[in-house]
Amino acid sequence: TTAYWDSIRPMPLTLEESYDYFRKDSLKVIRSSKHYLDSMDARRNKFGVLSALIGYTYRNSFKKQAFTLESPLNTVQFNAIQGWRLGVGLRFRKEFDDYRIRWWQVRASADYGFTEQKPRLTLGATYHFNRTDNAEINLTAGETLAQYNAQNPISEMTNSIYLLYEAANYMKLYQKQFAKIAYEQEIWNGGFLKTELEAASRKAVENGVLELPKQGVAQRLEPNKPNTASETADFGDSQALHWEAQLRIKLNQSFIMYPERKIVVDDPSYPTFFIRYNGGYAASDFHQIALKIRYDAATGVVGTSQFNLEGGYFLKSPRYFYDYQHFNGNQTVLGNPTTYLSNFLHLPYYKYSVGSYWYAHAHYEHDFGTFLLNKIPLVKKLQFTTHLGGNALFTPEMPQPYYSINAGIGNIGWGIIRLLRLDYVQSRNPLGEWQSGFMIGIAL
Repeated sequence: TTAYWDSIRPMPLTLEESYDYFRKDSLKVIRSSKHYLDSMDARRNKFGVLSALIGYTYRNSFKKQAFTLESPLNTVQFNAIQGWRLGVGLRFRKEFDDYRIRWWQVRASADYGFTEQKPRLTLGATYHFNRTDNAEINLTAGETLAQYNAQNPISEMTNSIYLLYEAANYMKLYQKQFAKIAYEQEIWNGGFLKTELEAASRKAVENGVLELPKQGVAQRLEPNKPNTASETADFGDSQALHWEAQLRIKLNQSFIMYPERKIVVDDPSYPTFFIRYNGGYAASDFHQIALKIRYDAATGVVGTSQFNLEGGYFLKSPRYFYDYQHFNGNQTVLGNPTTYLSNFLHLPYYKYSVGSYWYAHAHYEHDFGTFLLNKIPLVKKLQFTTHLGGNALFTPEMPQPYYSINAGIGNIGWGIIRLLRLDYVQSRNPLGEWQSGFMIGIAL
């Protein structure tokens, strides 16, 4: 009550402060009323001529729910299995409060390959419990074409470009029918657990597009089978039951606590550890453990150094190539700078994948910001940034480790649109052969 607050407040509110509180309370009541929210929705919910192409969301803000039709333009691609592919996605989301603390969502996505003449459908549901430990459960099921490397080392757009203009088929896919349940939650401050259980039927598929023109001459595409140095990898059909669990440990994590929300304050002074177990059961019988360390070290005006170190060991080797440890390579001149700290810029996508013993890889990048180019008159006005990086990969099956170094200029663009980065890359493969070239990075 007003009397209560007056009794404990050291100094009474001024007339101006009282009026300000009264005004803000009144505005909040108005802006949360059904009449006001319905009037705002009526303006935003208009379905335009281009809505079906660029995406559309119908909102009922008073009930805190929204229905979204995703843009089909984002799904247009060309791959060797489906040919031209087009998809569509639908989402329905329901929130229970004004701060998105608790919500649930259902989604459906479908795509169709015009050469393959086959549709595929995936369904999913998510329930987010709270924003204190961010507990969340996900259910997903359906049929999809998946890359052998689940981290998707080559984007759909990049592969489409190389297929259409170079007749180069880098993205290797297999068919997966699956059902998966995943759960994540912070179990102590700084300790975040993710775990998932998946049952899947996996099947190798062949190219639907057999040849494409290159410089006016028809060229046959290479098969949809990863080029690997392994002589024991099995690409056959398989039934798999997988369980994966990862524990992320952030040392000395700081946070701000509200009654129903926890906001983590990022502190780069301490490394982050990731402990992971990946296991297959039944026909897909293997067990793998891995440790990753991620560390961002601020070096004052000189910029920021980032380290990403990972090593793993197979307690029991997998039979199928789907379950091998794959590394994020790149055989194109296009890349995404946001992934350089976990990618190898010249490594073949699957040549050095391993399914036995151990592996280790290290990534380093230093972002000088504008520190170096700021010393040069006129050039400093461009606000370009400079970068230096390096990678190394070790496996017992490689005669020598793989190494690469790269130096680049980033923040290339004009005004607020600065998405480009240009790197020069020098690498040495396990046979001691050197390769060099430029990498065009587009930050998306």
